[in-house]
Amino acid sequence: MKRLPQQLAIAALALLLLIAAGVYALSLLFTDLCGNTVVAEAVSPDQRLKAVVFQRDCGAATGFSTQVSVIGAQDALPNASGSVFSADSNRGAVPASAAGGPVVQVRWVSGSALVITHHAGARVFTQKDSVSGVAVAYEQVPDR
Repeated sequence: MKRLPQQLAIAALALLLLIAAGVYALSLLFTDLCGNTVVAEAVSPDQRLKAVVFQRDCGAATGFSTQVSVIGAQDALPNASGSVFSADSNRGAVPASAAGGPVVQVRWVSGSALVITHHAGARVFTQKDSVSGVAVAYEQVPDR
C-alpha cells in the first residue's frame, strides 16, 4: 500500500519533466519564424560601422516591414528587428519596394551621424535618435 503513493509521485514527476522537455523543444523549433533580407548597406566614412536596410518578414499573418540596424562594419546582420528604425507601407498607403516594404534610404553624414529617409505616409514603429554612438536624423519624402 505504501508503494502506490511513491509510484504515483514518481510518475507525476516524470510527466512534469516530459512536459517541460516538450515545451523547451517547441520553443527551440519556433523561436524565430521571421527572416531578414538585406536591401542595402552603407558603411560609415570611418569604416567602423554600417547601416543595413532590410526587409523583415514574419510570415503570412504579417506584412513586410523595412527596418534599419547599425552594426559593426564587419558584422553580419542578426536575425532580429532593426536597432534604429522600422516601418511598414501602412496597409498599402505608400509605395512598396521590390522587396515588399516601404522604400527606405540611409546616408552617412559623418562617422557619427546618419540620415534615414522614408516616405511620409509610412507607418513607423521604431525611430531612435541615436544608437551605438551615432546620432540619427530623419527625412520624409512627401506624398506626390
